[in-house]
Amino acid sequence: MTFDTEAEARMWKTMLDETGSDVIEAGRRWNAAQSQDETIEDLVTEYIAFQSRGDSRTLKDYQALQRNHITNEIGWKSAASVEAKDLRKYVKTLLAKNLSPKTIRNIFTIVSAAFNLAVQDRRVQANPCTGVRLPTLIKTEPPIIAQRDIDVIMKAIGTDAKKGDSVSVMLREQL
Repeated sequence: MTFDTEAEARMWKTMLDETGSDVIEAGRRWNAAQSQDETIEDLVTEYIAFQSRGDSRTLKDYQALQRNHITNEIGWKSAASVEAKDLRKYVKTLLAKNLSPKTIRNIFTIVSAAFNLAVQDRRVQANPCTGVRLPTLIKTEPPIIAQRDIDVIMKAIGTDAKKGDSVSVMLREQL
């Protein structure tokens, strides 16, 4: 089999990997992706373009998540035929890549928002993301700076934390 682009070759490899090297099933997926049906990739691309009013950092982050985690993983699937079970499997795939729960939620938020837009436009009947359980976020506590560390910092910048100057007062207020 030959491909016109490297992206197509990667998509074929992903399909083979997902199907356990089942060429027939991968072929079905390939044909679905090549059909004229609107794909998840189409929905996500439109959603990101719709969000172009946002700051360029957010836009670039969305595009990176799309490129790295959506396009080859589920982007080829027909948007009208994807089901919640497909998305549960997708979440498991992302977990297997050792992505953080926050990253998985960010990715899924984009996919879900793209489906919400398609529902509003009546291009799909329902959002298959609804009800799909996502990994729990891990809360981290901010580090606590010990007094001895503050004293070292203050000495290094030439102030005395014990004298109550404005820098040390600000540092104490932040703790």
